[in-house]
Amino acid sequence: MRTRIVMVAAAVGALIVIPGVAVGTIPNNGVINACYVKSGGALHVIDGSVRNCSKNETALSWNVAGQQGPAGPQGPAGSQGPQGPVGPQGSTGPQGPQGPAGPAGTTTLYDANASGSQQLSGQTPLARFFLPAGSYLVQSSGYVNDVNNDAGEVCELIQGNTTFQSDEIDTFGTLGSISVSKRYSSAPFSLSATLTLTGLTSVEVDCSSDDDPNAEAVNVNLSAIPVGSILG
Repeated sequence: MRTRIVMVAAAVGALIVIPGVAVGTIPNNGVINACYVKSGGALHVIDGSVRNCSKNETALSWNVAGQQGPAGPQGPAGSQGPQGPVGPQGSTGPQGPQGPAGPAGTTTLYDANASGSQQLSGQTPLARFFLPAGSYLVQSSGYVNDVNNDAGEVCELIQGNTTFQSDEIDTFGTLGSISVSKRYSSAPFSLSATLTLTGLTSVEVDCSSDDDPNAEAVNVNLSAIPVGSILG
């Protein structure tokens, strides 16, 4: 019986492609309609939208595409493909809004003063403080006086026991064989230097005179500010 159906279907297919023969819509919306002759088993395809099987035939139909089967198991992952080329650089985005101003930083100022006048006797400490580890700008200023107008003075910045900045005031020179004083009755001095410390260290300003006790220092100031505060 199976062989006969296949042969009939093939014959019907051959009839469809013969030129000049009127052919209906087969398949019709994805469905193939056919008539099976009850006596003899002949099978022929019809257009079910315009024709019906006779009373001696049994109507049959089947889909062009069969029902979808169950999904198969997932296959193994493939190997990683090669890396693609680098894409072109995108355009620069718009500048974002300016953020709010941060809070003002704090600056630690170290300061010591020797107000009024102080007689110089040898190397005389005038102002001192202790600085923790760090880098600093150390400054000192003031005046030195010589009562007899014949002396020279030296003021120094001292770290621990080491002088790191000095100013020689009112030194004497010669003009031929005559000594000439380069000073005035009251001469200012100014000292300034950067200093880096590895631990807590004393810093002071000292002044001395070569005509003790006729010289004095007046209104001497010593200050230090962390270098980072200046740069920031």
